[in-house]
Amino acid sequence: MPTNSTETLSAGKRLVFYLVLLSPLLAIVGGGLYLVLGTSLVREVYLASWRNLETPCMRWTDQGYGYKAKPGPCVLNNPEYRTVMTFDEEGFRNADTKAPADVVLIGDSHTQGFGVNDSETFSDILRTRYQFRTRNLGISSYATLRELESLKAYTGGEKVVVLQFCNNDADENKRAVESTREEFLAQVHSRWLHMQARYHDNKARGPIAPVLDFAHAILKGDYRSHARFEARSLARNMRWEADNFAKVVARYRSLLEGKKLIVFESSGFGFNHPGFKPAFEAALSQHAPGLDVAVLDSQALLSRSDYYRIDDHLNAKGHEHLAQILSPLITDALKPAAP
Repeated sequence: MPTNSTETLSAGKRLVFYLVLLSPLLAIVGGGLYLVLGTSLVREVYLASWRNLETPCMRWTDQGYGYKAKPGPCVLNNPEYRTVMTFDEEGFRNADTKAPADVVLIGDSHTQGFGVNDSETFSDILRTRYQFRTRNLGISSYATLRELESLKAYTGGEKVVVLQFCNNDADENKRAVESTREEFLAQVHSRWLHMQARYHDNKARGPIAPVLDFAHAILKGDYRSHARFEARSLARNMRWEADNFAKVVARYRSLLEGKKLIVFESSGFGFNHPGFKPAFEAALSQHAPGLDVAVLDSQALLSRSDYYRIDDHLNAKGHEHLAQILSPLITDALKPAAP
């Protein structure tokens, strides 16, 4: 009969044999888990080609600065959420278009509420839970000038303006500062056509699109660790971003005077910059002195759990948290002036 040592040796040989046999498979599985869980690959491919945008729900208009939403419901069906955005007759996300508002919110898709249902936007939470009279003028991909143009077009006695900044506003703000109105609108129209073409191209490619984009990114090594991906935010030139932002705001001084302006950043988790508050306060003080402005430190106030894992928008919890942050500031701004 075989001895225990012989049996142990035979079992050890079999283990080594199976490990050698399975090592290619283990390497593939391990490498795949690293790419999916340990790098930005999924997030970058999702943002580039996988995410279902609301492009079919948008329309070009010569009013103001470009495009707005078509009235009615718009369904977004993405890996992390399936939501319905309902737009009013003016192309904004409000339950009652004609209702008077004390608080107007302007911004891009983060303010519009991309990724959450109508009742979950921070604008609607401020209205229903905190009893403020709000109007949401957020439109996906707008930057500061077009946001303020929307405010100008639909202003109506509001006392508080909440303005959301996003890191991708920076280039458009630079163009707004350096271009004439006609040049700027032509650039917006060109971008609109590019967005439409890109959307339809990705749809025409079908489910194979993200697969090919994954393969292409892996072959090129076009991905990085989560830490390196999010560390790109620290390379932002905040003085430059703040300077162009404040120059745009200064053009609308007459519109904003006598109102409380609350400015915050929502750029997706990992991209809200720790230097946002001091840089934007300094630039607004220089270019738009005298305006009643409060700048929030979003990097400290909003956490990882406030954003979707691969999408770069606030989730329902994030909208609820943001409404909670804004509520006391709005309450103070709406208090009657002391005699």
